[in-house]
Amino acid sequence: MANIVILSPVDSDAAILGVSSAVSTLPAGNLQNMQPKRKWRSSGLTEYITVDFGAGGAACNGLVLVGHNLTGAATLRLRGKATPDVTVSPTVDTTAVSAWPATGKPAVGDWPQHLSWLSWSNSTALRYWRLDIADGANPAGYLQAGRLVLGRYWQPSINFDLGGTPLAYDQRDVQVTTDYGEIFTDRRQRSAARRFGLQVSAAEPVDEASTLRLMVSGEP
Repeated sequence: MANIVILSPVDSDAAILGVSSAVSTLPAGNLQNMQPKRKWRSSGLTEYITVDFGAGGAACNGLVLVGHNLTGAATLRLRGKATPDVTVSPTVDTTAVSAWPATGKPAVGDWPQHLSWLSWSNSTALRYWRLDIADGANPAGYLQAGRLVLGRYWQPSINFDLGGTPLAYDQRDVQVTTDYGEIFTDRRQRSAARRFGLQVSAAEPVDEASTLRLMVSGEP
């Protein structure tokens, strides 16, 4: 079991997203909504998502795509560059890799939301990023996803405690139960600050400035 990874959506939720295609009722903006059941849906099976972080850029080294419909044959490719021509000699290029781990797509029929994770080495702030998604064998005839998070992740050298309640957080969002029993959670504000409590008993002390910002989904 790998150590826990913490990746905040703060930067990518504030970025400008673009997509190669989208159904009008399921736009790209749904990828920045905290509810993964609100989808972006494409019109084809070879698509891309662009992310513009603005002038400051972001030194991204991790990406997660949540609540998608990708098959076991799907591939992802992420590229990043300081200039808009991100496909030409990019600074970061993961190349096309499987959307799933080496063990393949999980065969869990009732799992509510599948996700795909990419990580790479990078410490350079880059403004423009592009995620290419290819899944030509998808029987649905389209691609969809409910959440995209792109940013800089943090991973402790010692894993969190497995006993007791390892993760707790302050709930500050509106929860609405639909007529068919689902609970939708909506932000009160964009990327509202939220404090998480995570128990890592054996870790060495760390300075507050470098880790506190990673432990909240917003400004500390």
